[in-house]
Amino acid sequence: MNVIFIALDTCRADHLSAYGYHRRTTPNLEQLAAQGVRFDWCIAQNNATQPSYTTMYAGQHPVTHNIVAHSGHVWLDDSVALLPEILRRHGVITAAVDDLYEMKRWFARGYDYYINPAGARKPHRLVTADDINERALPLLRHLAAHRGRDFFLFLHYWDSHTRYQPPPPFDTLYYDGDPRNPAKHSLDPLRGTYFGDVVFKGWLDDITDAEYITALYDGCLTYADDRVGQVLHELSSLGLDRDTIVLVTGDHGESMTEHNIFFDHHGLYDPTLHVPLIVRAPGRLPAAAQVRPMVRHIDIVPTLLDLLGLPPHEQADGSSLVPLVEGRARSHVEMVVTTECSWQCTWGLRTDRWKYLRAVYPGMHGAPPQELYDLQADHGETRNLADEMPATRDELDARLQSWIDEQLRRLGRSEDPLKAQGPSLARRWQEWERERGGVEALREDLR
Repeated sequence: MNVIFIALDTCRADHLSAYGYHRRTTPNLEQLAAQGVRFDWCIAQNNATQPSYTTMYAGQHPVTHNIVAHSGHVWLDDSVALLPEILRRHGVITAAVDDLYEMKRWFARGYDYYINPAGARKPHRLVTADDINERALPLLRHLAAHRGRDFFLFLHYWDSHTRYQPPPPFDTLYYDGDPRNPAKHSLDPLRGTYFGDVVFKGWLDDITDAEYITALYDGCLTYADDRVGQVLHELSSLGLDRDTIVLVTGDHGESMTEHNIFFDHHGLYDPTLHVPLIVRAPGRLPAAAQVRPMVRHIDIVPTLLDLLGLPPHEQADGSSLVPLVEGRARSHVEMVVTTECSWQCTWGLRTDRWKYLRAVYPGMHGAPPQELYDLQADHGETRNLADEMPATRDELDARLQSWIDEQLRRLGRSEDPLKAQGPSLARRWQEWERERGGVEALREDLR
């Protein structure tokens, strides 16, 4: 069997029509899900690009591979075996159209063919789905010519990352109002913040309606979905669709305005952690199946190796999802531990019912030191119950700390990695706050 691994960057599951969104943003993913398995609750274990892709490649929790910070100073140890390296050792041709190599060199490890669509032409986040497909479709035809060998192809689409710039006609699909209407005030909370005045300067200066930006984001998803459809069509035209596993996921999601976080991925709330996971494996997994229990990024490597009939990856922290899909397991995990270490640093623990967050460095959004949400009663995580339900809060905090202590003992480490690596992206914001006299945001516990 071949594998096509498709990563949609910054893709929150609840904005995909394949996951029930009110706009028909992803018809091709709807069709793919109808032909395969849709995992309803795939949880990213970090909310930033570099830790999440490392987790997906290694099958290890960020604490294990130690890449907890985005753009941090820690380098991935060469002893950590990555999915392309494992597959190449088993005779699979490995190929990627991707530019994560621009960020960290280990993202190119194990590839026979690594095509960087950015090169010297543009910043990596301006690479479009058309740039990807311009290289991916010929590469797919080339790989198809090697009928005697299976292949693994990784495709990375950036389009739903800020700043959302879908090409026509996708830029006007979901909005027909006036984004500069002075009567609109939904972007007022962004004004005077670091992101509003610095990061988004020149993009949102005269925009007043947050719904316009959400519509652009949705347009980006539809654009990427359309180009994914081109890949799936090409695969079918080559006669390979019955011999190829297709997996689609996202590295993390995106906040639109939730928790007063605008158009970026801060916080360990579900808009940033709930990502799609759709797997079509003809002859191996059923069609039109939906899996409700929580699953994780760390399960992707074990699942693919299982579907390919290859030995399990002994370094992986996750486990194959095949027994869950086939009904041989009723649940997968009781809890998922999540990490954030970029603009702020936070530990999270999620069960089917509860979300517990513990701030290490609180960051720019002024989050309280502890947060507790009842996910069954409060899907939007709007009511912090940490003070109202101290027994539940303390129980989950103890479970979280027990998990951290156990992992550090297993790894022979002693220091909390979030404290050790710190908020890797916060320096410029801190300098900006100092210049403006923002003393409250620069408490001694934030470095």
